[in-house]
Amino acid sequence: MHRRAHTLISGIAILLIASCSGGHSGEPNPTTTTTSTESESADTDNSSPTHGAPSVPSPLDVRDIIDDPCSALTKQQTDSFPGTLDSTETAKTTLLSEKETSCNWNFQGDRYSYGGFIAGVALPRDTFHGVSSIYEADEKDEYEVFEPVKVAGYPAVINNETDNADSGDCRLSVGLRNDTAYRITADPSSESPDYDQPCEQAKKLAEFVVENLKEAQ
Repeated sequence: MHRRAHTLISGIAILLIASCSGGHSGEPNPTTTTTSTESESADTDNSSPTHGAPSVPSPLDVRDIIDDPCSALTKQQTDSFPGTLDSTETAKTTLLSEKETSCNWNFQGDRYSYGGFIAGVALPRDTFHGVSSIYEADEKDEYEVFEPVKVAGYPAVINNETDNADSGDCRLSVGLRNDTAYRITADPSSESPDYDQPCEQAKKLAEFVVENLKEAQ
């Protein structure tokens, strides 16, 4: 049976590559120079969506999961995924991030790794403005899969460069504010019961995060 190694390092690399390679998900190339730092404000969002992106119905305060990204899920919620939570580690959401705003959740089966998720807040920058930037990247034909969805009433997009939805890889971005997105890479291993439905895993995690933030407002 085909098996892939899933470690903390590989999980972190997935999101960094997905977030920072040229043009992917509306993110700047790592060599791009930006003139402003990431916005730290979680109280004010006066921006409007662009490029046809839907508006966020009610901006969410994201400070807690910026300061402690692994607190985005409760133990009960992590227990609802296949396997046992083996480890967590914080990481930068993009190579241009100034803070570690992502969490890497890794799950273990009886004998083999079940893979996991790396997910976190992508704060606004000069060249990134939430889900609007994902829509902009789609206008440039940067995705093979671009599927708008709703997550707990919030606008989200499955945005994959290749059609890997049935082979253990899915990327999803959900708008928490018009200028801020929560970005998820679900990467269940071939041993995971959810290997052939990574996007359902990503949507489930996103719904947990949105509902937790809504309850905390």
